[in-house]
Amino acid sequence: MRMTGTDVGAAGFLALLAVSGCVVPGIGVHDRSAGVNGDFEVVRGGFPANWILSRYPLRSGDVEAVIDTTEAVSGNRSLKIIVHRYADADRWKPFVFRSIDAIEGATYDVSFWLKSRNCRVLMELGNEGRYHMFGGPSAEEQADYDAHPRIREILGREETGHNEWRRVHYRYTVPETDGSLRFELKFLSTGTLWIDDVRIERQEARR
Repeated sequence: MRMTGTDVGAAGFLALLAVSGCVVPGIGVHDRSAGVNGDFEVVRGGFPANWILSRYPLRSGDVEAVIDTTEAVSGNRSLKIIVHRYADADRWKPFVFRSIDAIEGATYDVSFWLKSRNCRVLMELGNEGRYHMFGGPSAEEQADYDAHPRIREILGREETGHNEWRRVHYRYTVPETDGSLRFELKFLSTGTLWIDDVRIERQEARR
């Protein structure tokens, strides 16, 4: 299954509105029953359910997203991203992300498997951030966010391998004032990358 700009039709656009509440540069289909869908086994309208992909690079053909049935770590599918064109000057950069509701102050283990062919990505893990129409976050919220900065790491050939899968693992504690968690990959170069078996698991509090 290959996702390109021609797949971003009315159904996908409506799904985008349902996910985001407004027009944002992402496209995806929400399915509550699919959960995290970290193995990309659940596909809706040509898209992996509950994942958001960069809309404009897909539409222009700069990026392809493929549900790959020949490469997988968990189940029978993985998500394959092919970046045909990338430029630092482009306004809309290619990305894929998943956001979940999280328990405020809880710690989560986030792990996933990657395989890359000459594709560098920036991995970001952190809170989604509450929306404030006026005034921005309170001093208490800002201090809490500052105490839980996003984890950001560039992953290249050394971390992901060239022709083999490698597992990547992080641990993140959600701010006390924000019950959300967002895992995102931002693509930084041309190339091909596979992702599979994304797990977001809350750590049990110690007694």
